[in-house]
Amino acid sequence: MMSTLKKVKIDLTTYFIMLGSLLCGWFINVILIFVIVFIHELGHVVLLKYYQEEIEEIRIYPFGGITKTKILINTPSNKSIAIALGGVIAQLILLCVFILFFNFSFVEYDTFLMFYKYNMAIIFFNLIPIIPLDGSVILKNILAKFLPYRISNIIYIVISFLGILLFFSYNYFYKINNYMIIGVLIYKSINSIKNYSYERNLFFLERYLYKIKYRKIKYINNKNNFYLDSHHFIKNDNLYKDEDEFLRNMFDNS
Repeated sequence: MMSTLKKVKIDLTTYFIMLGSLLCGWFINVILIFVIVFIHELGHVVLLKYYQEEIEEIRIYPFGGITKTKILINTPSNKSIAIALGGVIAQLILLCVFILFFNFSFVEYDTFLMFYKYNMAIIFFNLIPIIPLDGSVILKNILAKFLPYRISNIIYIVISFLGILLFFSYNYFYKINNYMIIGVLIYKSINSIKNYSYERNLFFLERYLYKIKYRKIKYINNKNNFYLDSHHFIKNDNLYKDEDEFLRNMFDNS
């Protein structure tokens, strides 16, 4: 765990926001938000460690944190959903701890109320299906259970932009930090469109390079119908070709 803590980086913007907030007398606010964000990312880290996934960096921003990993695109959907929910679960555990602290008078009512408001706001915000929030990861992997990966990927990008529109329509008259958050969300969603072809090719390349085990088998007509959690047999001249052979032909001849 100590080696993981060394990978925690606090973004420069976070220091500026914290300094400005402290100068304005919002010391408790800053500490509470920082603790909540840190615990949220720790929840992801615990699940990543449980699944033995490599963590590259944990970066703390003023509006939240991002944990970068080397997790495969072809990671089983249930596993990805569990990791995405890790942050929310950690926050709910933190809420139980604060309730105990409040009941034993370790925390004053005003401080507990402030914590509760921030904690619940961050939970609900992270569950919004907007890229790169946890809600978008959960949605994408739920869709991938029932739809081909290509289609589930397109739908999750479209829903992300619809989510941004709804989020903006609700928050456009609020504080300036909401514009910063919306700006980042738009940037990440646009970036997902730019990387669509790359990610799609990587989806196939991972299946070619790694011996990934699948519990389901599907018979499909073409590579556009590949599913995330399944091994495939692709129809070719009224015969079905095994996925491994199909991918070998696909990459060895490229």
